[in-house]
Amino acid sequence: MVKQGSLKLVETVANLHKNPHMSSDAQITHKRPHDGHGPEPDSTANQEVDPWLDIYHKKNGLLNWKDQLEKMITHAEELNTTNFSHDVNQSSEINEFRKLMRDTGDRIKERLQDIIREYDERIRDCERNLDGMSLANQML
Repeated sequence: MVKQGSLKLVETVANLHKNPHMSSDAQITHKRPHDGHGPEPDSTANQEVDPWLDIYHKKNGLLNWKDQLEKMITHAEELNTTNFSHDVNQSSEINEFRKLMRDTGDRIKERLQDIIREYDERIRDCERNLDGMSLANQML
């Protein structure tokens, strides 16, 4: 998902370098009525902005989902310290079950942390691409 958006963004930047006046041309043609030949003026401007918006939207989605995963980790920790904590007043069978549940919670927590690390990598990819697009536009 992020890689496809990144490729589209890189392609747009490359096209901007091939035609550095693309943005100003889009603004000029936008003022004139469309004669039906070639791409519509708005579509040229949209082609320049759409990949940036796609990457920005993906980055925000990843950040939001990462927040939810962090809440799940907190909840798993809460369960381990409250519902599944060791209780000396309970039978050994119940305490064994609670230990099993704590171990399961720990495994879930570890997997969620792995997923968060993967999301962090994708978020950094998005940030790099957005920064690269900004730099490319400044250089034009």
